[in-house]
Amino acid sequence: MARRRISIVAPEEGVTRDRVSTVIEAGGTHFEITDTAGARLSEETDAQTAKALESADLVLLVVDVRAGLLPGDESIARRLAGSGKKTVVVANKTDHPGLESHASEFHKLGIDPVIPCSAKNGFGISDLVTSIADRVPKASFVPRHEIRVAIVGRRNAGKSTLLNRIAGEERVVVSSEPGTTRDSVDVTVEMKDGTYTFVDTAGMLRRTKVKGAVEFYSLVRSREAIRKCDVILFLVDCTVRIGKVEKQLGAYVSRCGKPCVLVLNKWDLSEGAGPKAFEKYVDRELPALSHCPVSFASAETGFNVRKTLRVIPELYAKSRTQIATGVVNRAIRKITEKKPPPAHGGKRFKIFYATQTAVQPPTFMLFVNDPELATPTYRRFVTRSMRDAFELDEVPVRLLLKERR
Repeated sequence: MARRRISIVAPEEGVTRDRVSTVIEAGGTHFEITDTAGARLSEETDAQTAKALESADLVLLVVDVRAGLLPGDESIARRLAGSGKKTVVVANKTDHPGLESHASEFHKLGIDPVIPCSAKNGFGISDLVTSIADRVPKASFVPRHEIRVAIVGRRNAGKSTLLNRIAGEERVVVSSEPGTTRDSVDVTVEMKDGTYTFVDTAGMLRRTKVKGAVEFYSLVRSREAIRKCDVILFLVDCTVRIGKVEKQLGAYVSRCGKPCVLVLNKWDLSEGAGPKAFEKYVDRELPALSHCPVSFASAETGFNVRKTLRVIPELYAKSRTQIATGVVNRAIRKITEKKPPPAHGGKRFKIFYATQTAVQPPTFMLFVNDPELATPTYRRFVTRSMRDAFELDEVPVRLLLKERR
């Protein structure tokens, strides 16, 4: 229905565990579709499904035409009848016209309409979308999500607990078992200063430990969430040592140029080092993110969570900073006067002029005599100096060097 990959699909039970949602436009209206976990997967997922049903205006009861009418279908239909919710039966896996007649068996559930379709090949999907649009409240516009925030970290770092704390409800399944979240889960939260969409991502694994298609696509979706977000909350578990997973993730966040808050979670359970010593430890282990603000917090108790959230709009605004070309060039002159560019092989690196070419992150094009003459050390010096000059101290700044012909 969304015409793009929203949920992870695999030929095994229990892949969907959380509520995964997206907004669809049809017939002049917009509606949100929520994919829930299979019935009776676990107590936690059943609780998630119950909450989704409670808030829904319309329920799609998806049944399998090839399997036929099952006792489980009848049980769910009775439950829906008792709820008073408007319901449509979706007779899925009607993969060819010869199976359409099989869909009539599901009229025994006492729910009308029954719509035969194939989610796999698209048969009947347009009829289904039209049927939904005719039955849900009309919404002529979609609210704009001002800031999209990805919550990332290793498995069991507390990402889902943090999301539930922010949302004020049990929005995603939380378990002490690593890997509970398989897919990226979006939750939109209205706050005093605007609308935020928080994305709970699957816990990161070392590549050598990724097993099977579901875990592979979980990691792919997590990386996609990072690329598409505006700000990142990077959760670091204070009770375990920073390892290869965090270092790989930190390097990826840095490459994507995303503003990031390092949330040192489970601070209430940490022992030993104080805040300053721990900050130095994090800077040493995650040097690519040394410019990022640090928050000591506990998603479980709520400690410092509100203060952490207040940093997000500041980082977002800084990442969208635009600076006039004249101001950029005056800053470059001061920087090169303070520390002249290095010479290499008797030839000195020279910056002729510069201009800002993009935001998110702030990106500056430097026109130079020879990019190869710029040592990594000097590039880092210029980057730090520009970050200081333009008060971009907590967001990434990207430099591009181009030879002036």
